Amino acid sequence: MDQATNVRPGQDSGSSPADLVSRWLAALEAALNGGTEAAVAALFMPDSHWRDLVAFTWFVSPHRGAEDIARNLLRHQRQVQAHEFRIDS
Repeated sequence: MDQATNVRPGQDSGSSPADLVSRWLAALEAALNGGTEAAVAALFMPDSHWRDLVAFTWFVSPHRGAEDIARNLLRHQRQVQAHEFRIDS
Protein backbone atom coordinates (compact mmCIF):
# COMPACT_ATOMS: atom_id res chain seq x y z
CA MET A 1 0.00 0.00 0.00
CA ASP A 2 1.27 3.47 -0.83
CA GLN A 3 1.47 5.19 2.55
CA ALA A 4 1.39 8.63 0.94
CA THR A 5 -2.21 8.14 -0.17
CA ASN A 6 -3.34 8.36 3.45
CA VAL A 7 -1.41 11.44 4.46
CA ARG A 8 -1.96 14.09 1.82
CA PRO A 9 -3.97 17.15 2.94
CA GLY A 10 -7.64 17.13 1.99
CA GLN A 11 -7.91 13.38 1.54
CA ASP A 12 -8.99 12.54 5.08
CA SER A 13 -11.26 15.26 6.37
CA GLY A 14 -12.14 13.21 9.49
CA SER A 15 -8.66 13.40 10.99
CA SER A 16 -7.30 16.12 13.21
CA PRO A 17 -4.28 18.06 12.00
CA ALA A 18 -2.15 16.34 14.66
CA ASP A 19 -3.28 12.90 13.46
CA LEU A 20 -2.52 13.82 9.87
CA VAL A 21 0.96 15.07 10.75
CA SER A 22 1.66 12.02 12.93
CA ARG A 23 0.70 9.68 10.10
CA TRP A 24 2.84 11.66 7.64
CA LEU A 25 5.83 11.50 10.00
CA ALA A 26 5.36 7.74 10.40
CA ALA A 27 5.19 7.35 6.62
CA LEU A 28 8.35 9.47 6.24
CA GLU A 29 10.21 7.30 8.74
CA ALA A 30 9.09 4.12 6.99
CA ALA A 31 10.08 5.50 3.59
CA LEU A 32 13.48 6.62 4.85
CA ASN A 33 14.10 3.23 6.43
CA GLY A 34 12.96 1.48 3.26
CA GLY A 35 15.54 3.41 1.32
CA THR A 36 13.61 3.92 -1.91
CA GLU A 37 13.59 7.32 -3.52
CA ALA A 38 10.11 6.72 -4.96
CA ALA A 39 8.62 6.05 -1.50
CA VAL A 40 10.09 9.23 -0.04
CA ALA A 41 9.20 11.35 -3.08
CA ALA A 42 5.58 10.13 -2.91
CA LEU A 43 5.20 11.98 0.40
CA PHE A 44 5.90 15.34 -1.22
CA MET A 45 4.06 17.33 -3.85
CA PRO A 46 6.05 17.71 -7.10
CA ASP A 47 6.74 21.40 -6.42
CA SER A 48 7.60 20.97 -2.71
CA HIS A 49 10.43 22.82 -1.02
CA TRP A 50 12.53 21.44 1.86
CA ARG A 51 15.07 23.47 3.76
CA ASP A 52 17.18 21.35 6.03
CA LEU A 53 17.91 23.48 9.05
CA VAL A 54 20.68 21.40 10.59
CA ALA A 55 18.54 18.24 10.88
CA PHE A 56 20.18 15.98 8.32
CA THR A 57 23.29 18.07 7.67
CA TRP A 58 25.23 20.72 9.55
CA PHE A 59 24.27 23.25 6.89
CA VAL A 60 21.17 25.11 5.79
CA SER A 61 20.53 23.26 2.55
CA PRO A 62 17.45 24.01 0.44
CA HIS A 63 15.97 21.49 -2.02
CA ARG A 64 13.18 21.87 -4.54
CA GLY A 65 10.97 19.17 -6.02
CA ALA A 66 9.94 15.80 -4.63
CA GLU A 67 12.73 13.87 -6.35
CA ASP A 68 15.48 16.26 -5.22
CA ILE A 69 14.14 16.22 -1.67
CA ALA A 70 13.95 12.43 -1.61
CA ARG A 71 17.42 11.96 -3.11
CA ASN A 72 19.03 14.25 -0.54
CA LEU A 73 17.14 12.93 2.47
CA LEU A 74 18.10 9.37 1.57
CA ARG A 75 21.72 10.31 0.91
CA HIS A 76 22.05 11.74 4.43
CA GLN A 77 19.78 9.17 6.10
CA ARG A 78 22.46 6.51 5.69
CA GLN A 79 24.67 8.44 8.09
CA VAL A 80 22.10 10.23 10.26
CA GLN A 81 19.67 7.32 10.79
CA ALA A 82 16.85 9.73 11.66
CA HIS A 83 13.97 7.98 13.45
CA GLU A 84 11.15 8.32 15.97
CA PHE A 85 9.69 11.47 14.40
CA ARG A 86 6.89 12.90 16.53
CA ILE A 87 5.02 16.02 17.45
CA ASP A 88 6.06 17.52 20.77
CA SER A 89 3.11 18.15 23.02
